[in-house]
Amino acid sequence: MTRRAAMQRRTTSGLQPI
Repeated sequence: MTRRAAMQRRTTSGLQPI
């Protein structure tokens, strides 16, 4: 569960989930 956490963390940072 690292890719999902990283993707969710990126969205929280302010980046758009591509």
